[in-house]
Amino acid sequence: MKNFKNIIFLTAFIICGIICLPCQLKASAAAAENENFAKLNTDLQLLIDDNKNGVPGVGAAVIKNGRLVYEKTLGSRYIDNENPQNNLPLTRDTKLRIASLSKIFVAAAYMQLAEQGKIDLDADISCYLGFTLRNPNYPDTPITSKMLLSHTSSLRDGEIDTIPSKYSLQELFCPDGMFYEGGAHYASYGEAPGEFFCYTNLNYGILGTIIEKVTQTRFDKYMKQTIFDPMKIDASFNITDFNEAALSDFGLIYQKQEYGIWNTDGPWIAQVDDYSTLKIYGNNLYNIYNYDEYITGTNATIFFPHGGLRISLAGLEKWMQMLIDNGKYNGKRILTEKSIDEMFKPYWTLNEAKTNGDTYGGLMNCFGLGIQNIKNIDKDRFLPDRDIEMSGHFAEAYGLLAGMFIDREHKNGFIYIMNGIPGPESANAGAYSGMYSWEEKVCSAILNNAFPEL
Repeated sequence: MKNFKNIIFLTAFIICGIICLPCQLKASAAAAENENFAKLNTDLQLLIDDNKNGVPGVGAAVIKNGRLVYEKTLGSRYIDNENPQNNLPLTRDTKLRIASLSKIFVAAAYMQLAEQGKIDLDADISCYLGFTLRNPNYPDTPITSKMLLSHTSSLRDGEIDTIPSKYSLQELFCPDGMFYEGGAHYASYGEAPGEFFCYTNLNYGILGTIIEKVTQTRFDKYMKQTIFDPMKIDASFNITDFNEAALSDFGLIYQKQEYGIWNTDGPWIAQVDDYSTLKIYGNNLYNIYNYDEYITGTNATIFFPHGGLRISLAGLEKWMQMLIDNGKYNGKRILTEKSIDEMFKPYWTLNEAKTNGDTYGGLMNCFGLGIQNIKNIDKDRFLPDRDIEMSGHFAEAYGLLAGMFIDREHKNGFIYIMNGIPGPESANAGAYSGMYSWEEKVCSAILNNAFPEL
């Protein structure tokens, strides 16, 4: 009888252990994750505290297994060099000019039109623009939307990739055009459309103009109606969409330079979105950004589709979640899964001879439709000691550095934002990648702490 009781007790003990073990493992994993995120907080703070090479503000977000598990903002969105007590904090709702991350949103809007049958991605874009656009060095080769989206169009930025609203895009491409620049907007022979990669902002100004031509809706309004409003993202390509209170909450983009002269020991100087000296709606700002006389479908470069989106970390998180969820957000379909697949599928890849593209210093070796694929070829890598493949986009302009990258298969992703740099990019190249030193630090911090298992 005693042995029977012992057996029952032992059996109950084992069953209890089996039941409790998963809970213990989950608790242990959660504790380790919390410890890693605490270390990530510390590493991000170091980016700000670096006396010689610190940044004014930094934000980061992480999605793991399809769920937002980390979000942090540190530092300042506004800096008063003379009275630091007046500095204002960077928050998840601070809107910043997010530079080239804008391109992912434009690509998505374009893919929506392809889904609706309003655009054929393989058709000659001339049929949408209303004038013939061909590289004169390749007069028999049509330029397609896929080429624009993947930066294989054979078009180039030249010195000017954005022109005033009273001019049409033709002024960039016609020999007698105001902004022809001696043909600087065309690649030379040997860099054929559809074959040679060269990252080009102007491609997205053209895409924005085609959106207008096809929909007969101004680019900024179309983006709000079809992308931002359905996802309840407070963002815009048009600065006049924001009232005075909203503009005062913008995050400024900083550098320690003025008129091209850098002083790493000097004050932070705002480069973008400092509206403190402008009468926001009474006079100057509205006149500067007055689109009343603009003719829709002629020149969407005025809205800077390549980099002019103002959006917050919170808004970017929604966008990353939508991409990870294959085109859905909160049960609402934004893009079909097929369109997401098409965007992320490699359209151009650097060949073995490394002769079919300008890789941006080794950083860009594989591109889809508006999406860069990190393949750990040459210098397109996040870490020096681990090959992590993700897809997304980098952003860089006026001191802002940002990125959004995801792994669709495992539903992982991360975002980083820095709103200023203290020294010139040319003096701060990465040690092991084509990124800048600040980007190497933030990507290492995020991936080593949030994704140690990859």
